[in-house]
Amino acid sequence: VSTQSTWAGNCIPTNDSNNNRTVIIIMIVVILASILVIAFGITWYWFTKTTRRKRELKLAPGNTGYAVLMFTDIQSSTDIWEQSELTMKNALEIHNNIIRSLIKVFDGYEVKTHGDSFMIAFDSPTNAVKMATEMQFMLLEADWPKDLLFINPCQLELSLDGRKLWCGLRVRVGMHYGPVEREFDNNSKLVDYFGSTVNSAARIEALAYGGQILISEALSNLLPNDIHTKYLGDYTLKGIKEPVPIYQIQHEQLKREFPQIDIHKKKDIKVDQEAIQICLLCTRPLKCLCQNQTRRRATTITKTPLTPSVTKQPSQRTQPNDTEDEA
Repeated sequence: VSTQSTWAGNCIPTNDSNNNRTVIIIMIVVILASILVIAFGITWYWFTKTTRRKRELKLAPGNTGYAVLMFTDIQSSTDIWEQSELTMKNALEIHNNIIRSLIKVFDGYEVKTHGDSFMIAFDSPTNAVKMATEMQFMLLEADWPKDLLFINPCQLELSLDGRKLWCGLRVRVGMHYGPVEREFDNNSKLVDYFGSTVNSAARIEALAYGGQILISEALSNLLPNDIHTKYLGDYTLKGIKEPVPIYQIQHEQLKREFPQIDIHKKKDIKVDQEAIQICLLCTRPLKCLCQNQTRRRATTITKTPLTPSVTKQPSQRTQPNDTEDEA
């Protein structure tokens, strides 16, 4: 009887063995669940990334290999920032809201911004020019901060017949139509553009004055007859071999006069004070080294004895005396 009871006791599992089995099962379930979660997360990340890339490439202009690229920039923005940062900050917000609202209306694509500059792409040349023109009207009628109207060149100016010609920020625009190379930017999550068309559009914008819309001949040839242009001449652009014919967009209700294009006109320089301080710190050791070298040279010169320079007199021929001849 005792033997049977002992055997039965050994066969009956204890509570400790049951707990160990439960812990092992739980650990296995947790490990498998973690692996599944990680695998699902990686799959979802790549799926969303690929989907976002395909969606942006589909939405961005240039599926045919050609597009209109527009660059905008604010005239004298650096001077306005220096005179009143708060006023310029409020004005820049109005400026950005106007441009972004028009991008949606005219089926544009905001590629990127740099400071107060916009880079925008279009499939339709007509929509690109209409957006640039409508932007000038909206900037003219915008509710700018009152302090901005006391800063040059943002003052209110009227024509002889009382029409409003200038008021608020003056934005220059340059556009070009041509072949483009596109690439999805993983940082901005947007499509970026590369190639000669980008360079040409940027150079054309640099020629313009605030409130002026300049385009290339390639874009001008694609516009309908109801959009009027004015030929300004052929200009040599930086980085482009052949001269480029430049045209100005004309509008009956926006009769503005602009100076002649100056290819040597410099755009506003965005000054980075922090970068200047870093450059100064980097050049101080070089300056000290140059000063030390100059001092050493001066010391060496003062210690070196100076030898008087002897000027050699030219030799003179002696004329024979008469007495010698007689002898």
